[in-house]
Amino acid sequence: MLEGFFDLHTHTTASDGTLSPEQLIRCCLEAGLSGVGITDHDTMAAIPEAIQLAASSGLTVVPGIEISTEQHGKEIHILGYYCSPNSPSLNQMMSEVRDARKSRMELIVANLRNAGVDITLEQLVFHIGNEAVGRPHIARALVAMGAAESVQDAFDRYLVRGKPGYVPRYKLDPIVAVKQILAAGGVPVLAHPGLIGDDSVIEALIVAGLKGIEVWYPQHTNEQVEHYAEMADSLGLIPTGGSDFHGSGE
Repeated sequence: MLEGFFDLHTHTTASDGTLSPEQLIRCCLEAGLSGVGITDHDTMAAIPEAIQLAASSGLTVVPGIEISTEQHGKEIHILGYYCSPNSPSLNQMMSEVRDARKSRMELIVANLRNAGVDITLEQLVFHIGNEAVGRPHIARALVAMGAAESVQDAFDRYLVRGKPGYVPRYKLDPIVAVKQILAAGGVPVLAHPGLIGDDSVIEALIVAGLKGIEVWYPQHTNEQVEHYAEMADSLGLIPTGGSDFHGSGE
């Protein structure tokens, strides 16, 4: 059994985090953690390096992934732990999602340019890792070029629904994500349910094979933590916790 304090929801430069796997491992050790779940968006590219780096440190690396999905207009994130990195179906789905991410970034940049923001795809290179690209990369580029004061300001001004740079995301069904994680030998967990704003989606996910729910999350209120802890207990779900760490200041 794993013991000690684990942060089961973190990101690296393989997706939209600002720390490399090496930097994240060092940060976790400095924080006194016993283990870390690396759950980059739509990729497991950072896992092998992180496991190798942590091997002699005593830090346990829990391999994971975070899959962005949507249902009935609600954004739902599914965490998958211990998935086989060799799963053909999961890898194919993630490849399609990453391709959709790249297309979305190109459209966002085009929209921003049409709105008078002088940003180019070339300006994003410094902010993008090797795998899954996302709006945070564009937000950081906007901050770097002086078009926004902070990442949150960039989102508020340009990147959320109704703003000039907004482009709808690729719509992947959460039930499909849960089933793909299970097929890859993994453990599907619902991320930050309090941010969804509708617990009715959870029942269908459990029927599909959901195994856990993220109870402890920075943006959950005390009441939400208690609510989801009770839900996990009553429904036989694994209660997990994570910071959704993307790097210092984010």
